[in-house]
Amino acid sequence: MEGDEKYITGVDLKQHNKEGDLWISIQGKVYNVSDWAHEHPGGDVPLLNQAGQDVTDAFIAYHPGTAWQYLDKFFTGYYLKDLKVSETSKDYRRLASEFAKLGSALVLGFLWIQSSYIGHDSGHYQVMKSRGYNKFAQFVSGNCLTGISMAWWKWTHNAHHLACNSLDYDPDLQHIPFLCGFL
Repeated sequence: MEGDEKYITGVDLKQHNKEGDLWISIQGKVYNVSDWAHEHPGGDVPLLNQAGQDVTDAFIAYHPGTAWQYLDKFFTGYYLKDLKVSETSKDYRRLASEFAKLGSALVLGFLWIQSSYIGHDSGHYQVMKSRGYNKFAQFVSGNCLTGISMAWWKWTHNAHHLACNSLDYDPDLQHIPFLCGFL
């Protein structure tokens, strides 16, 4: 019955954010994955990084539709009382739903991720035997498939390696406010 539902707040959920006491929320339902985290196919690190939070968008992004069927065994019986979904998340979830209906979300996501890795590694000239083939792989995977200018990426990524995690000089950290503006 609907009146029998139990609720916790986001503050309560955040208290369960460590190994051995690891709760997450997906679409407002709260799950205890403490004892299962070491069996998670993606490893326990993603769960530990997201512990004590609503992870709906990450769950949608990284799991096939068949993964939903396994959640019930972790359900705590609690729901989030104060769940707020941003407009960006609503848009993302609508888009993911549309892709899933088309049956291409998993394939497109996989191709985008693989293209990103190929772009990154060919940017370091580590994919092909020759510099020319690596540049071609950079162009195809970066510019064409992921929509990232490899020239821009190489400039900022090389600077990142020179000033790794420097708040003043690492371009990857300098992009965070710009990129977060879209979220």
